[in-house]
Amino acid sequence: MGLAFAMIGILAQNNDAHLGQRREIQRAEPFAARRENALARGFFRDQKLPQRLHARRFKLARKGRLPAVVKPDPVRHAGVVKGYAGQVNPAGLLQRRAIPVMKIATVEKEEDAMADYQTIKVDISEGIMTLTLHRPDKMNAFTADMMAELIDAFDMADANDAVRAVIVTGSGEKAFCAGADLSAGGATFDYAKRGDRSDNASAVKDDGSVDLSHEGARDGGGRVTLRIFNCKKPVIGAINGAAVGIGVTMQLPMDIRIASTTARFGFVFARRGIVPEAASSWFLPRLVGISQALEWCYSGRVFGAEEALKGGLVRSIHEPQDLLPAARALAKELTADSAPVSVALTRQMMWRMLGAAHPMEAHKLDSRAIWARGAAGDAKEGVTSFLEKRPAAYPDKVSTDMPHFSPWMDEPSYG
Repeated sequence: MGLAFAMIGILAQNNDAHLGQRREIQRAEPFAARRENALARGFFRDQKLPQRLHARRFKLARKGRLPAVVKPDPVRHAGVVKGYAGQVNPAGLLQRRAIPVMKIATVEKEEDAMADYQTIKVDISEGIMTLTLHRPDKMNAFTADMMAELIDAFDMADANDAVRAVIVTGSGEKAFCAGADLSAGGATFDYAKRGDRSDNASAVKDDGSVDLSHEGARDGGGRVTLRIFNCKKPVIGAINGAAVGIGVTMQLPMDIRIASTTARFGFVFARRGIVPEAASSWFLPRLVGISQALEWCYSGRVFGAEEALKGGLVRSIHEPQDLLPAARALAKELTADSAPVSVALTRQMMWRMLGAAHPMEAHKLDSRAIWARGAAGDAKEGVTSFLEKRPAAYPDKVSTDMPHFSPWMDEPSYG
């Protein structure tokens, strides 16, 4: 017993020493090698993104406008675990994934990088990323390009420690997002026959049958909502107008939704001959209850902000001119005095435990998280600043110090 406690003490001391170190990232690695490294490490998360966006991301990475993914230091990023993910220390205390170190671009460079977006606009100020769906002439209707750019923007939000929260809203006064772009007419949802949806067409076999377990069979809305689900920053939806179809289901993994008095919502899928998508059959009943979810989805009717508030879909209603100021005030309230890594872990713990089979799963995850955070610099600073009656200056960063606890935080594969 005494030997076990001694080992725990030594490991904790080593962990403090390693977490206190800061490594200088060298960018001398040839671009081709960095690209292969990035792909191997999963930096480009979705291999089915449109080719245009792939080319742009590689170009920006070469220019230093995106984080370069480099080989992780197994000691620096394993916490109290020596080595990589899957190895456990002798006391069995903590399991933590090796996290790649990233050099984070400045806010100015990121804004320049994101200026290439065609369907969204991004602004970063005062620690808040405001992500605006921007197809005002089409009521911000959802397209494959918008899907790819949303995923890309959330990747950047997670990688940038200057971003403390994300607000998602729509361009113009009429719509947040009017759903899928219906310009393809009756073939809008027949993905295998859409000439502009080569990613979906890849699921079609030579004999004409469809492999529904193929990555190409995934629905675009689900790709977006799962990316938001995995986000490490609080996400607020500022719903400024019509939000139907994917325009409403993309909101569901956002932590808080607030609405303009002009907002309208509609789970209109049954009226279009299809079914709810974007993993909404998982999200919606958990947010508003099964009866309310089914009433809205069966009827497919469009309803106003007051009904959304009464049904628990939105937190509050604001006059149009007050919507974004209210969202920004809420974002600051959520993050101003809290440790970013603690916020990131709390978000993942809360969302992921919604699907846990038993409270014991939450207890297992809580225990590991509180052990890891208790030994980190943030906990020392949080207690010390409280006792000294001063604002806290938390040293840990989401990009480098976020622990991963398997299997609770593992991402299932589609196939």
